[in-house]
Amino acid sequence: MNKLMLDLETLALSDKPVIAAIGAVVFNDEKIIQEFYVQIDLESCTKVGLEIDASTVQWWLTQSPEAIQATFGGNQELKWGIRSALESLIDFYKENECQTIYGNGALNDIVWINSAIKAVGLEKPWGFREEMCFRSLRNHLPWVEIDDFDGTKHKAIDDAKWQALYLIKALKNARIEN
Repeated sequence: MNKLMLDLETLALSDKPVIAAIGAVVFNDEKIIQEFYVQIDLESCTKVGLEIDASTVQWWLTQSPEAIQATFGGNQELKWGIRSALESLIDFYKENECQTIYGNGALNDIVWINSAIKAVGLEKPWGFREEMCFRSLRNHLPWVEIDDFDGTKHKAIDDAKWQALYLIKALKNARIEN
């Protein structure tokens, strides 16, 4: 059964934040299968009612130059409009026959992506029963350890990969114990 691990970099912590980058990986019980990463044109988000808050912008200013570059840098011409990015993410989920979607926080990534999907007038391909919280699962499995983080923290795709690898290992450990 394929699953999707989602990680967003945003400019607010409200229910409807501007999304700066989307990282997602499709994985199964053994490995990561596919990756999806896009930087988003911030103005396209504000045009559909997504929000920016000053405290999150201030927080970003304290992050590593690598994380800032990965999320906000690059050529503006290559950044995706929010609607196109969401359409592509939805297609990615469907084409890979995902059965569940995980986000890092019960009130974070999945709430945010659902709000953005609604703001642009699309329909999400997953139901509420398929929405899973990685952070809650990890909190209940503190003994599961994986190698050090590989990549740049707060780069959406690197965070999504690490979270998926953690979940793969946790699921393998759960099968061994049962």
